[in-house]
Amino acid sequence: MTAKNLSLQILPVDVDRDCVEIATIYRHYVLNTFATFEEVPPSSSEMQQRIAACLDGGYPYVVAKVDGVCVGFAGTKLFYGRTAFHPSAENSIFLDPGFCGHGIGTLLLTRLIDDCSQRGILNLVALIGGGARNESSTRLHASCGFELVGNVRNVGRKIGQLHDMSIMQLVLPRNERTVKYVQSVSDS
Repeated sequence: MTAKNLSLQILPVDVDRDCVEIATIYRHYVLNTFATFEEVPPSSSEMQQRIAACLDGGYPYVVAKVDGVCVGFAGTKLFYGRTAFHPSAENSIFLDPGFCGHGIGTLLLTRLIDDCSQRGILNLVALIGGGARNESSTRLHASCGFELVGNVRNVGRKIGQLHDMSIMQLVLPRNERTVKYVQSVSDS
């Protein structure tokens, strides 16, 4: 089974409809993996607030749906939570574990990159929980052009162990975009 064999759609998130499924997918990673260093799964209403804040900030968020059911999501937010980092964004991507390895992550991340480029974002930064041990996320980001720019050792405690966090970055093509251009797009 591949993404080509599925009735798959990559769509902008519908905050009201998709948050329960997004929270369910994310819950698995919070409780069972070191892919995120969050320890308490957010409720669907908290996910709704988080996603709405990203969208309100002009940051793209997309979902993968198979037969109308959300099986993955990818989103961006202001990097490090500081406005001086704009026009950079931090990205996150998570798939329902039953849909990993079918090319859906690549489609989601590619769409997210395109949406970011259209919005004038200049840099995407992925903070990868588990560092090099998180092989699937590292491979996915590398396949979409991200480069490893750093690794913070033993920075997170999860599942009874300390884990690294890798930092990967994608510098988007700038073309005519400059910081001044990005500010004008953000202000409109």
